[in-house]
Amino acid sequence: DEAGLLLLEMREDAATPQGARTQIEFLLGFAPLRKEWLEGRHGERQRLSDRRLLRGDIMVSILLMDRALAEYEEAIRLDPNSAAAHYQESTIYFRRGDLERTLGSLSATLAADPGYRGANLAVGIVEVRRGDYEAARRAFERELGVDPGSADAHMNLAMCYERYLINIERAIYHLEKYVEITGGNPNVDSHLEDLRRKAEIEG
Repeated sequence: DEAGLLLLEMREDAATPQGARTQIEFLLGFAPLRKEWLEGRHGERQRLSDRRLLRGDIMVSILLMDRALAEYEEAIRLDPNSAAAHYQESTIYFRRGDLERTLGSLSATLAADPGYRGANLAVGIVEVRRGDYEAARRAFERELGVDPGSADAHMNLAMCYERYLINIERAIYHLEKYVEITGGNPNVDSHLEDLRRKAEIEG
């Protein structure tokens, strides 16, 4: 049956030890997000949509992107307000380099759920690719409004301010926030010290 074929495909595509580890890590990483998403979604069409969403996630884990996109599109057809399906659709378009469709899917994500974590962060990343750094900054700031503990939003803001908006003090602020949240690492700590020295010289 359909489910049996899906499991067979998973076993065949994950035949190597590294492939199996990658697949397992991907699925385990998604598990908390999907558990949170599924809570409270009890309508019949929501359940059908979420089944397609989960199938799409599995397809991504085994690198069957065309099939993953088809699953996400079907999830959206069943439930046009599925923010998770719109978001996952955007990731496929981003992998393909289709930034306009990526932004379209992210807009649909945020229309369905303005508080969907990661969506504004993704918008900001796309805007950096498009060269609209002010739009990127605004998107990263919106992500912090949704998730004040987003280390990724702080890191991306630090990069925007340092490389494109040329505001060393703001870059330092956000890099310090990143270190506060994550504990930092030798490369980030060293770069932060370089920025502080640069700010002292320019000040």
